[in-house]
Amino acid sequence: MKRPDPIIAIVSSLIWLIGMVPAISMLMMVAVVFDAPGSEDNGYLVALLTAVTSYPFLVMISVAGSWASWFFKPQTKPLKWGFALLPIVSIVAGVVALTLLMVVCEGDFVCK
Repeated sequence: MKRPDPIIAIVSSLIWLIGMVPAISMLMMVAVVFDAPGSEDNGYLVALLTAVTSYPFLVMISVAGSWASWFFKPQTKPLKWGFALLPIVSIVAGVVALTLLMVVCEGDFVCK
């Protein structure tokens, strides 16, 4: 039986690695997130920070997992898609946290 082409691994690797460019710029802003006094108690801000900082790690796991699943188990599509879509967790968590920060706290970093 012929080994399938690594289309999922190639496409997901390219998309997520290109997405690392804006992620690096967002990571540079992490240092100033908690500048406002009392902002460290804001759970939505902590969730946003966690989502932003987890993205590069999830991309590394996704790329390595996609290629490993293609190499070791080339016939398992759910495993390939699971690894390929892993960074979406960080993106969805970031969008939800940012939306809650804007709606509940009205964009203010000091909110309880």
